[in-house]
Amino acid sequence: MASLPPGHIPRATSAAQPPLLLTHEAAARWPATADTVSLSSLHLVARAGRDVWGRTSRAQPLAISATVAMRARFASAAAGDALDASTVHYGHLSKNILAALADASAADGSQTWLGGVDVASRVSEAVVRTAAAGAVEGVRLDVAFPKASTLGDGAGCEWTVLNERLKKQMCLVSVWVDRVADEAVDGYDEVEDIVLKAVENTDFETLEALAEKVAYDLFNLFISGQSPGSNLRLRIEKPTAVPLADAPAIEIYRTQSQVLRV
Repeated sequence: MASLPPGHIPRATSAAQPPLLLTHEAAARWPATADTVSLSSLHLVARAGRDVWGRTSRAQPLAISATVAMRARFASAAAGDALDASTVHYGHLSKNILAALADASAADGSQTWLGGVDVASRVSEAVVRTAAAGAVEGVRLDVAFPKASTLGDGAGCEWTVLNERLKKQMCLVSVWVDRVADEAVDGYDEVEDIVLKAVENTDFETLEALAEKVAYDLFNLFISGQSPGSNLRLRIEKPTAVPLADAPAIEIYRTQSQVLRV
C-alpha cells in the first residue's frame, strides 16, 4: 500500500515511491465511512503477469476489481439525480482502465508485457483521471490472474492508494490575544467563528500554512478593528496525525505589522 501526496500516483518506474505499508496498516487507514464506487471483475486478455508456466511472452486472462472511495458524499449527485464531481461514472471508468492497458492487450501480437504492479499503477492513474480533481480519497484494487496457478484459483496482487493528505483531519486551535482591549475581552464568540471558517474553508497541507491563514483572518477581521494594539499567539494541534504521540503541534506569535504589513 502506498500513501501518497496529492496528485501523485506511484508507478513501478518511479525512482522515489511513497512508503509502503503493511496490509493491516492500509486497512486501518482506509476511509471506512466514505461513499464508494466499485467495479467488479473487469475481464480482459493481456500480456501481463506470469502464466502458469512462468512465461511472460503470452497473453492470459486478467480480472480487475476496483473500489474508489470518494472524498465527498453522494448527496449532490443524489439530489440532482445526475452524475457530478461527487462520484465517478463507472462506464467511463471501465473504458479508461481498458485504455490504460491497451498496449498490453492489443490483438495484433505487439503487446507490451506488464507486471502486476505495472497493471495496478496504470489502473490507479486511470481512476484518478476519470474522477474530478481532488475527488478521490482512496483506491483499492485487486489484480487477478485466474489461470496463473496450477493448483489454486489463481494469483495476483492487491493494491491500495490513499490520498491521506487530502483527507480532512481534526485540528485543535488555541488562541491568545495579548494585551486585548477592554471592549474586546468578551469577543470570544466572534473569534471562534473566524477560526472555524478559516480552518473549514481551507485545504492546506501543513499546519504552518494553516496557522498563517488563521492569524491573518484574526488580525484582519477582529484584532485590527476591536483591539488594534494586540498581538496574537496561536497554537494548532493535530491529535490523530501520529499514532504513538498525543498530538504534534506548532505555535506562532505574531504582531499586526507582521501579518497585515502595516
